[in-house]
Amino acid sequence: MKRDLQINYGVLDDIIGELRAYKCALEKMDDSLNKVSTFVQTNEGKSVEAWDQNINTSKEKIANYETQINDLLSLFENYVTDTTRYISPISRNTMMRVDRNDIWANLKQIEGGITNNVFKALNK
Repeated sequence: MKRDLQINYGVLDDIIGELRAYKCALEKMDDSLNKVSTFVQTNEGKSVEAWDQNINTSKEKIANYETQINDLLSLFENYVTDTTRYISPISRNTMMRVDRNDIWANLKQIEGGITNNVFKALNK
């Protein structure tokens, strides 16, 4: 029981969807800032310089957030892909009980089968 995991893939799918939406929103914000920056650069003055500085600060923050979102998106997508590659959940929107020892044993068995068959195929 201590080695069991309970995973709700529907929740993970929702998180991935929200991260993708957030990533899209960040890209739109960056595009908007580029348009504003183009307009600001056609003008001169102290307030324009302040605007330009604020735009650059915002772009840096957006870039940092994009990096974080991409990292989280990669982690969640890879986790779901890796855990459902060989065995698909019966129902994605319910808690699925998974034994980590069984997963490890199954992966080792699959890995051994692949290794042996590739070796045999290369020798033919």
